[in-house]
Amino acid sequence: MGSTSIQFGQPKHGWLDVSLQSPDGRNQFLASHTPDDSLTQLANAGLAVSVGHPGTVRWSLEPEYEFWTIGVSASGATLITSEFSITGQPIEIAAIIMRGLADLESRWPEGSSSEHWCHEFPSRELQDLKAKVRLFRSIT
Repeated sequence: MGSTSIQFGQPKHGWLDVSLQSPDGRNQFLASHTPDDSLTQLANAGLAVSVGHPGTVRWSLEPEYEFWTIGVSASGATLITSEFSITGQPIEIAAIIMRGLADLESRWPEGSSSEHWCHEFPSRELQDLKAKVRLFRSIT
């Protein structure tokens, strides 16, 4: 899982390059900021999987959609995309999401919510996700 990552480009005029990479493949696309707030959905899916619940992210490709579904079972969690799936412990999937969003937040342009992306960055959700991952790591 160490070589699995989510990477984002810079939001520009309502579009964001999204890339999920693992040894099993790469899922890359341009996501639109409308009609869904996919970054908040991703943060919430990370929060859900961190406590053993499933989650879904709907990325608008206009007019198509890319869905990322996270299933959770007694044996672990699986993030399923249109290209491949990633299996690991729920906290590992949550940490991949956390790292990708944290990197994007560090580069999030001022004023992007109006000029380049119509949604606020999910900072509160990301902080909650970081706290859950830290807590899990501190007790294991």
